[in-house]
Amino acid sequence: MTAVSANHYFEKGCAMFAKVALFILLVLTFGVNANDKASVESILITLKQSSSSQCARLQAMLSPEKLRSEAEVLAIQGAIVNLCECLPNEIERISSGLNQQELNTVLAPAEFLAKHKTHLVDKCAATQAKYSYNEACELRFATTKKNSNNYCSCMREYLDGLSDSTLTQIGALSAQWIPQAAKAKNARLPEPEKPALLASYMAKERACSN
Repeated sequence: MTAVSANHYFEKGCAMFAKVALFILLVLTFGVNANDKASVESILITLKQSSSSQCARLQAMLSPEKLRSEAEVLAIQGAIVNLCECLPNEIERISSGLNQQELNTVLAPAEFLAKHKTHLVDKCAATQAKYSYNEACELRFATTKKNSNNYCSCMREYLDGLSDSTLTQIGALSAQWIPQAAKAKNARLPEPEKPALLASYMAKERACSN
């Protein structure tokens, strides 16, 4: 795999983040009939089964016969960490922490999401967002950053200082803004204004690069 720019890593990561976040939200909202209430236990089972199926699909995307860029592979690996590791662990943690009466509690899917979003969405989305800057970061950015050691440690320190919900928001904003910016560029139009939170993130990334 050839070296690619940091921006390409970021764009591919955000695109995969959007797909995973959408999957989780769709399962939680529509995996059980959105108009019907269901037991907490049923909702957890549905989410566990759906995440397992999606996990298998992600792993199949990394099969040797599929030619993918380094950025695409990294984005898929980050999503695997989310759906194949973090999410199942969080489902199990929630399930084991509830007694049978609590598991039998009937909720609308949206009520369940509001109650457990912090762990099922935010925590796992943050884990996915941080994956690009893990222990392989220094080697990954060795050809695209002046000092990959400083860059990676700077970004890890920055991300560790942000809350999981903030990282989830940044990922969601990025996934929305990047396609809009690309469309504007192709049409030779001004770049759309960045949301403040995304602008702050990108400014920090530039600062870490120097």
